[in-house]
Amino acid sequence: MGSKIPREQVRTEKVKMQYFQAKIQIKSGLLQDSQSLLYSKDWKISLLEIYLCTLYLDKTEELNLNNDFLIISNNQPLHELIFLAKSKEGLKIYMLKFDSNKNFIKITAGIFLSKRPSWILSPVCHICSQEFDMIKRCHHCRYCGKNICASCSKFCRLDLLGYINVQRLCVKCVTRVGDRMKFVCEIRNEDMSESMLENLYDLPYNQSVLASTLETM
Repeated sequence: MGSKIPREQVRTEKVKMQYFQAKIQIKSGLLQDSQSLLYSKDWKISLLEIYLCTLYLDKTEELNLNNDFLIISNNQPLHELIFLAKSKEGLKIYMLKFDSNKNFIKITAGIFLSKRPSWILSPVCHICSQEFDMIKRCHHCRYCGKNICASCSKFCRLDLLGYINVQRLCVKCVTRVGDRMKFVCEIRNEDMSESMLENLYDLPYNQSVLASTLETM
């Protein structure tokens, strides 16, 4: 038990090994300066690269695509992406503009899939330590990647990692995801204008190229 990886996860691991790059317009600043940053016209041209779950900006700044990397909004019609990440200066807001829908989808989907965890294989549940068998089946938390049983998991929305439908989370990660989503919503409501409050679910599924890309990439 716990030794099989489904096709979806195999596809995600392959994406993590791929190299992505795009020329973008970007402006960034500390989180506390997000209001002034929002209306600033101080855009610059930059080369964005993604490889092995790391995002590079002009080869001078490296950002780990982990659970501390939070996408605040992704506006498909305007090809704009806003995210929050830890830097040497502290928490920073990054605002990106893409020159095409193709580059917007490629980079945004690459970020979402790179943030998804690699699965940990174990003969026992990482929460209750009970062994898996034909009755007690093994599952995986989509947020931390640990092996879990049905009793130690819940189904929740997982917008943070770009999932379209509800996903199975371990009981420990349910709280973590809730706290991070609350933080993202606070930033959207307090620091971003209403025109920037876009996310993966703002377009109907059949109109969102990004949504369908995430399921097939």
